[in-house]
Amino acid sequence: MKQYKREQKLSESFHLHAFHGTLRPLLDDTSVILKEDQMVSIPTQRMQIINEADTMYGRRIDILVACDLETDNYEIEMCSIEFKKPNPTAATLQQQQNKKLRINRCILNGIPSSHSGH
Repeated sequence: MKQYKREQKLSESFHLHAFHGTLRPLLDDTSVILKEDQMVSIPTQRMQIINEADTMYGRRIDILVACDLETDNYEIEMCSIEFKKPNPTAATLQQQQNKKLRINRCILNGIPSSHSGH
């Protein structure tokens, strides 16, 4: 796969904004929302409360994909997307993968079932 010459020098933020800019036109006429700028997932905050964590700050997320329910000003978080610089270490990749799995599991558990009224 061909790489952009300067890719090694580009920041995580550059990739995040490029991805966001590419997807935005595709999602304009949908109820899908891309929230960026290190959002905190509400389900991860709830999970910390359930687990009686000492800190209740939630996990920071690069892009949080949500669905806007127009009926009651309620957004349902659907998944998270994280970006890292090119060529991270194996340890960084493992840590990032574990973080993604934990966050997306919390988000999945936070999606209301069809019986909850949302």
